Amino acid sequence: MPAPDFNSLLTNVRSLLGNFNATERPSLDVDTEGVGGGGLVQLILNGQGNVREINIKPLLLEQENVHHLEQLLMGAFNDALEKYREALADKTANSMLQNIPDPEDLSNLVSLMIDNEKK
Repeated sequence: MPAPDFNSLLTNVRSLLGNFNATERPSLDVDTEGVGGGGLVQLILNGQGNVREINIKPLLLEQENVHHLEQLLMGAFNDALEKYREALADKTANSMLQNIPDPEDLSNLVSLMIDNEKK
């Protein structure tokens, strides 16, 4: 059985720890869109989760529709925020999984360390 590359393993562990630190201030590379009222209101969040754009169909701008518009805006924002959180969770999980060392490499390293202690 070949000896595991200890330096490579340490590099992987450092990278994994770096990714944990990087995820403290997560962001996405894409915008997420939320809609309310079947498209009467559209809201777009940027990669940091901030509102970047709001689109409102003109028929909602009449004074008697103010309460309805408020409800649609809240619905669109909540829809966009939910999609943003899901996409961010997927990105964070995928990023962390990419840098986890192979369990066989860890097993080989432990075996090598035990063998070295016996000598």
